[in-house]
Amino acid sequence: YLGLNDHRRALENLQQALRLKPDLAASEPDIHGRLGEAALKLGDYAAALDYYLKAINLGDPKLQGDNLVGLGDSLYNLGQTSRANLIYAEVERIAPGSGSTVIAKLREARALLDAENGELSDVTFEQVRKIYDSIEIPPEEMSGPISALVQIRKAQLYARHQNWDEAFEAYYRAWSQTRKDNPVHNYAMAEAQTSMLKRLRELDRAGDYEGITALYERYSLSFLKEIQDPAILF
Repeated sequence: YLGLNDHRRALENLQQALRLKPDLAASEPDIHGRLGEAALKLGDYAAALDYYLKAINLGDPKLQGDNLVGLGDSLYNLGQTSRANLIYAEVERIAPGSGSTVIAKLREARALLDAENGELSDVTFEQVRKIYDSIEIPPEEMSGPISALVQIRKAQLYARHQNWDEAFEAYYRAWSQTRKDNPVHNYAMAEAQTSMLKRLRELDRAGDYEGITALYERYSLSFLKEIQDPAILF
């Protein structure tokens, strides 16, 4: 049921399993982590917090990084951002170079960005940029969705700060390293279109047709070929 994203049934079955065998964690050390995942996806953050705490104390040490990320996400959604960031930092300490650490750093950056109201300040931009630049993608993930997701997050940061050249280059990298049937590929395209349209409208209002032409020539043979938005094409 977890694999089918039917989180309510997953939670019910896992809870029933624990009722039938309270010491199940001895033979199934990741059961509390699964319970936490299901509760988190259902939006029951208090229950998820409790399950992840048990997963960290009773679960498989090899899954500690994943469980800490879940704990941090539970705290973040409960409005305890400072505590969540401490947990994300702990992931980086105990599992450096892992996929869990990449996710933890992305969450830490998200918390900083969410705290900004309106225009992104230069201070926060630099803080988040340094977090993204410090992310080391595990070799086995270099061509996978995590690597592309990091590029998308960088692109979104640059676009929000109106560093357009860097934004489009990051979108291009995310687009180029994922297949068309990959959801991350489509996500990169959708985000690139939003930024592209905003930038083109700025250039059009300024009468900067050379800038528009340069942007077209730069990406006409790559992700612009997939864009079907009439306003962008016009």
